[in-house]
Amino acid sequence: MNDEPIALQRTHTWTLVPPHSAQNLVGSKWVYRINQLEGIDYTKTFNPVAKSITIRILLSIAVQNDWHISQLDVTNAFLHGHLTEEGNNPSYCTQLISQLGSQFAIKDLGPLHYFLGIEVHRTASGLFLSQIKYTIDLLSKTDMLDAKPFPSPATTAKLALDSGELLSNPTSYRSIHCWRSSILNLDPP
Repeated sequence: MNDEPIALQRTHTWTLVPPHSAQNLVGSKWVYRINQLEGIDYTKTFNPVAKSITIRILLSIAVQNDWHISQLDVTNAFLHGHLTEEGNNPSYCTQLISQLGSQFAIKDLGPLHYFLGIEVHRTASGLFLSQIKYTIDLLSKTDMLDAKPFPSPATTAKLALDSGELLSNPTSYRSIHCWRSSILNLDPP
């Protein structure tokens, strides 16, 4: 709970100053909802801010220019400023990552290999994107690895709010829905 304000102060994103007597202060507080449980109603506090088309364009440009693509995990960083292009210079990229690491809590995850449910494999002709691992993880989480495939859409029947049986344990459904929707903020490749 205190990690975010501490990180904001450490990275000099904000400065805590004493109030002026002529100012009206607005308080803030953390609000907890008892009906939300970690792992059921949410799994992460991360939410992608880039649209899938933006990510695809960036990956396309990187492939066309034969750029090295690194994956970084940056904790609570507000990156402002202008980046200068240095071309495909691995030593410059290493230096930039090191400089970022000196100012932000950052982990270098190495070459891009798995990003928001999409596996990424570099080939001689470009990038191969796949969601096989995501699909297997989803089938495993729902105990459906042995399920037989069925054409989609499976039915044209209309669903109604008052039809069907209630789930005996809605917790499982909520957990899977939350996990699935946290990854599916991107369109499939």
